[in-house]
Amino acid sequence: LNAVTYIGIIISIFCLVITIISYLSSKKLRTSEHGQLLLSLCFALMGLYITFIVAVQSRTVTGLCALSAAVLQYFFLVTFMLMAAEAINLYMKLVVVLGSNIPHYVLKATIISWLTPIFIVLFCFAPNYKNYVSDHFCRAFNIPYYIGMVVPFLIIYIFNWTIFFIIIVTLLRKSFKSDVKKKQENISFVRQQLVIVTTLSVLFGLGWGIGLFATQDIHNNKAVRDVFAALFVIVTTFHGLLIFIMHCLRSKDVRNVWKHWFYGATGKNFSEFTSSTVGRIRNYRLNTSRTDSTSDGDTLKRYSGKQTPTSPVGDSSVFTFDDSTLKKGSDTSKYSVDKFLSSQEGAI
Repeated sequence: LNAVTYIGIIISIFCLVITIISYLSSKKLRTSEHGQLLLSLCFALMGLYITFIVAVQSRTVTGLCALSAAVLQYFFLVTFMLMAAEAINLYMKLVVVLGSNIPHYVLKATIISWLTPIFIVLFCFAPNYKNYVSDHFCRAFNIPYYIGMVVPFLIIYIFNWTIFFIIIVTLLRKSFKSDVKKKQENISFVRQQLVIVTTLSVLFGLGWGIGLFATQDIHNNKAVRDVFAALFVIVTTFHGLLIFIMHCLRSKDVRNVWKHWFYGATGKNFSEFTSSTVGRIRNYRLNTSRTDSTSDGDTLKRYSGKQTPTSPVGDSSVFTFDDSTLKKGSDTSKYSVDKFLSSQEGAI
């Protein structure tokens, strides 16, 4: 599990960095309420991952072990408070809708999420710092563990699942009440919203809930703890990857940002690049097919002993989508580019 843990953390940190840069590069993304909360969550998760690695490697140094354990507890609480803030934001947007705007909600939620854990950690750490020192792993133990980690986690965990079920029921009720003519559009809307809600509630809550059963304080059976520990490691260490997939790869706005990066690096529009690539592939296949046909015709000539004229398969220039063709803006190239890009987006 150690190898899987480090691999998952490295991949997640890399994905979180790309997510942060992508959202900061777009004014539309970084100014939206969801984008601002997601950025805060990405920073908190990066701090949690990095602190986890430090906590594992600082077991032999008492002072560093206690400090890293306290910082680990802090980022753990910040992460979950930001999850709760995102759940509240989704509840207001999807359930309450009318009259649901809280003035400067993101600013208030961010300040509370980043400052409140400081007082919780200080309250648990001040009486006895030795509760944060261990030879196996640097984290909170005994009373600080229950007061400073388990209790806040359970409150937010139950709260997120409650919001999750309320939103799902609300979306399902709206879909059943819709008109027949709008049924297809409504189903698409519900599916999109369910993806968002599932990402922010299930993926954020389920993995960490499994982690409770992986601790000796909760369960004494080692075999059971090992199973839950494996599930916990797989789900939580790849958390950053899941965020990247759900909020970057599936986001059209983020993909547009990447296309802008590509244009800045190559000086060519992404559509031009993909069209040229498609043209080269088609030319290669056409030339290969013509070569095979010619060689087959020669073989038949040798066996038949007759000299029959060889008919060409076709002119490859008809299917060529090079830069010059694209610059002319022909309808054929435009249609092929749009079709190719739409197929790529559908695959994602």
